Amino acid sequence: DRLMRFFAALLGFIFLASVKYSPIFYILHQLPAFKLFRSPSRWMYLGVFFMSLLAAYGFDYVIKNGWPQKGRWLWRSGAIFLGLGAGGVLLVNFFGSFLKKIVLWGFPNRHQDVLAEAYDVFQRTVLLTNTEFLIPVLIIAFSVLPIFLFQRKKISGEKFKQWGVALCAATFIGINL
Repeated sequence: DRLMRFFAALLGFIFLASVKYSPIFYILHQLPAFKLFRSPSRWMYLGVFFMSLLAAYGFDYVIKNGWPQKGRWLWRSGAIFLGLGAGGVLLVNFFGSFLKKIVLWGFPNRHQDVLAEAYDVFQRTVLLTNTEFLIPVLIIAFSVLPIFLFQRKKISGEKFKQWGVALCAATFIGINL
């Protein structure tokens, strides 16, 4: 669809405009009205809007036309990516100190302090006791289930919509906690 391609192009443009030292940000910042967007990250407000439009379009497309046959590799790639990410998070949570030793092994002492500090920050970020991390991870995990069930034709399009609405509400509540 032409309109969705236009929105995807706008999303790409906005993503490039949100990078601090990109030429697009510099050129836009020279224009009078755009000087109000002093922080490049503010462009992502528009980016999130266009991502929402594209997600809604994709959701609607899947409801009307079913799961596209061409997209099966994407589904499998996403499942592998999520599985590896979940495995990595579990490794860091349950074997954190052992994994830290492995990460630091072989580096000179002058680099180990910086790497140890970076590892500690990463570990604190992905702890399962960190609600700012846990809530989005749970929402992503629960969003895989209706996609899987709809793809296998185990639930109807109406149930898929209900799951979508419930997950959107859970995301909104989780973000605003």
